Formats: sequence, structure tokens, C-alpha cells
Amino acid sequence: MISLSSGATYNVYNNMFSGMDKTAASTALNLTYLFYSGVAGKIYNNTFYMPALTNATSTGYYSCINISGNTAEIINTF
Repeated sequence: MISLSSGATYNVYNNMFSGMDKTAASTALNLTYLFYSGVAGKIYNNTFYMPALTNATSTGYYSCINISGNTAEIINTF
């Protein structure tokens, strides 16, 4: 849903994330609501609704936050 990168600082706060689903089988479909890659920032007061997937048989991950090589601070996120 949101992909943040390029060495900047991002603050993500007071959001509600929902609505991703796999409706058909595919190869390696990754679902992530918030992807932080090589950035700094704060992730405060967010809510992630992750319902069961319609078609969970295909490979790949399903996550609310994916952090790769950064210094994000996560507080009060459900």
C-alpha cells in the first residue's frame, strides 16, 4: 500500500490500513501495508486490519509492516 525509500525521513501516524486480499492463485504475491526500506522515521498510532485471505494458497508474505535497513520507531500501532 505504501512504499517508502530513498534515504529520507518519513513519519506515518493516525492511519487505518485495510482492504488487501488475494482473490486468485498467483506466484509469489507479497502483500504489505507499509514498506520501509533504508529510511528513518516514526510509525505512531496506526491500525492494521488483516482479514483472512480469500485465496491463501499462493506463495508470498502477508504483513502489516516490512522494515528493511532503517531506524523506524514504532509506537502504539495495532
